[in-house]
Amino acid sequence: MIRLQLLKLPIVFKSNHLTMQNWETIDGQLTKQFNFKDFVSAVHFVDAIAEVAEAHNHHPDILIHSYKKVKVSLFTHSAQAITPKDYELADAIDSLTS
Repeated sequence: MIRLQLLKLPIVFKSNHLTMQNWETIDGQLTKQFNFKDFVSAVHFVDAIAEVAEAHNHHPDILIHSYKKVKVSLFTHSAQAITPKDYELADAIDSLTS
């Protein structure tokens, strides 16, 4: 479920993506945390995100923390908002874990 904070977030697009799960709007960015069994799995996931992001020509902020957790944040800087590009990349990232 996507929770939009209307007062803090300039909305350019409302998602029709029903497959997106556990993405939240935090500080005006579309954000999700992924948990893995170990550090190597987390790094492989980040590598897979890099390939998908390049294919979409849209690049997320990615943080590996607590050795096996990956936080992904999406925001279109040129629009200063969450846009369809962010939702499309979020869907593509979710498909990496299904």
